[in-house]
Amino acid sequence: MQQSQTWTSRLHFILATSGAAIGLGTVWAAPFTIGQNGGGSCFLMYVILTFLVGLPILHVEIMLGSRSRKNILSGIKYICSEERISQNWGLIGYASMLLLICILSFYVIVGGKVLAFLINYILKALFNLSYHPNNMLYDFIMSQCFCLLTLAMCVNSIRQGVERCVKYLMPLLFLSLIGLLLLCHDLSGFRPAITYLFHFDSSYSMIRSMLAAMGLSFFTLATGAGCMMNYGAYLKSSKGIFPINFITAVMIVVAVCLSGILVFTVTFTQGIPPSQGHELVFNAIPFALSKFGSFADISGAVFFFLILLAALTSSISLLEPLLRVSDEQFNIPRLNAGIVCIIILFFTSILYIVSTHEKWGINIFNLVTQTIIEQALPFMALMYLFFGIRSNTSLTDPSAARPLYYYIMITTRFISPLALIVLIGSKLWS
Repeated sequence: MQQSQTWTSRLHFILATSGAAIGLGTVWAAPFTIGQNGGGSCFLMYVILTFLVGLPILHVEIMLGSRSRKNILSGIKYICSEERISQNWGLIGYASMLLLICILSFYVIVGGKVLAFLINYILKALFNLSYHPNNMLYDFIMSQCFCLLTLAMCVNSIRQGVERCVKYLMPLLFLSLIGLLLLCHDLSGFRPAITYLFHFDSSYSMIRSMLAAMGLSFFTLATGAGCMMNYGAYLKSSKGIFPINFITAVMIVVAVCLSGILVFTVTFTQGIPPSQGHELVFNAIPFALSKFGSFADISGAVFFFLILLAALTSSISLLEPLLRVSDEQFNIPRLNAGIVCIIILFFTSILYIVSTHEKWGINIFNLVTQTIIEQALPFMALMYLFFGIRSNTSLTDPSAARPLYYYIMITTRFISPLALIVLIGSKLWS
């Protein structure tokens, strides 16, 4: 069945693809990943790899979606049939669905934590009450509430759900990041944060920084899991799409830069080590908000509300392809498929939360997060790139300027696959 729904405008497409990434990827994952992997070394590698590797693969995924105009399973099978190549490439679609569920499994935990902070600040602002218990039951309830919010925003069509969500959220999120940074620029940690983020530390492992930066690039660009192939399938035309993809990548890099400066300003002011890990943002931000004095609780409620919206834009992009496949491929209504996903996330949430609180000796949440960002996403991105090349999908616009034409050709055919093979190989070898 040919896909009939399309984006209302290319602006909505830019906002949706940016919203898929400018969520917990930039606000939560980017600061702790950069902090754990050499600071400026990781960030500079992230910027370079985003435009040499991440952006080309983002373009490949979107072009694959635009060519098929179907869900990720049907789309890959359709292209295989059209080009008369092995249907085994269809395994990429099934692997993408599994990866989407895995990413959602840890996304809802972080989203639930954001929701818990929001509720706490609202209670403090309105009733002068503080309720933020650190126990498994509360964390689990918050994660399931976040699941329900995501499902509620995904059960409708692309125009009623995703477009309506990102139309206002994305500009508001950007303005909030800029506003918070302006309010924090006079903190003592501002200059050290700038130095830390833009200083290249040659003493740190180059391979380690590059591998972490590449995984972060795919995570923030939302590539490697089929999200962008799914969004590309809603495009009316792929003509002139690369400049739009370039704008999306620039927006994401700017958002990572803003959130990095903001978080590291607070951490250096408070004396928190940047390499603290997944809790970095949640330990840093309350300290920054306390500087607002009597307005701290109101500021906290507003800030975490915006972070919650950012998290939802990302979780929507993860759940939407799954619901679309179930509806178009298996004739399962979107709501029913969403309920099945929530049941799966119900059990994964229990596993993550219990392993974190009970100190099993291995933190499953950290293990899954690191494995997906540093290994699974780069590997799947490589598979999408190979499939794009093997299927003779047109990755260039003949009307594009010659330098742009050569940029796309060189990066997609040579630089991106070579970089991915080298870095993935170095990880496996180590």
